[in-house]
Amino acid sequence: MTKAAARQQRQRETLIRQQRSWLVVVGIILVILTVGRWFLTSRGTSSNGSPISRLSTRDFHALAFSPTQPDTIYFGHHSGLMVSRDGGRTWQPASLQNADAMALAAPPSNPQVIYAAGHDGLVKSTDGGANWHPLTTNLPGTDIHGFTADPQNAEHVYAYVVGFGIWGSQDGGATWALLSATAPESTFNLIVGQDINTLYAAAGEAGLFKS
Repeated sequence: MTKAAARQQRQRETLIRQQRSWLVVVGIILVILTVGRWFLTSRGTSSNGSPISRLSTRDFHALAFSPTQPDTIYFGHHSGLMVSRDGGRTWQPASLQNADAMALAAPPSNPQVIYAAGHDGLVKSTDGGANWHPLTTNLPGTDIHGFTADPQNAEHVYAYVVGFGIWGSQDGGATWALLSATAPESTFNLIVGQDINTLYAAAGEAGLFKS
């Protein structure tokens, strides 16, 4: 065998070894991925991942817990309010129907007060959700995407009005003052921080803002 032929033979053998090595590596990766997928799937179907109930509403927007009855949960959607008295296992329509409950606030300082806000509406209950009445306000618009209440004072509330910024009220939603006209249009959630002077606004991909 000539030197050139021998060199070509060695090159072919080296290429074959490299291909076999890559096949082994790819096989190991596939095994790891398969085992990992099985592990995640098996964990996902465990009892810890099972829902305690299912709701048939067309959309899902807001949850609020009673500050005095931990098993009482309110669920808000675009067509009204539902309530659970057993920690979310079973649900019944609440007294608020045919109204948008996109955002809910149940301030611990007054367990009888509950607010519900959404597209074209802001309503309030002062008897723990038994009855509701619309609030007549000086807000510049009625499309409210974000709403929250001061946990230490049920009369201090905040709202994000689409196209008009974040507004604040010191009298339970009767009169409002503009706090920020620069809030992103994607703002959908407001929450008062542990320090009652701190307000957070969640605005989707735009990020989380703090005042």
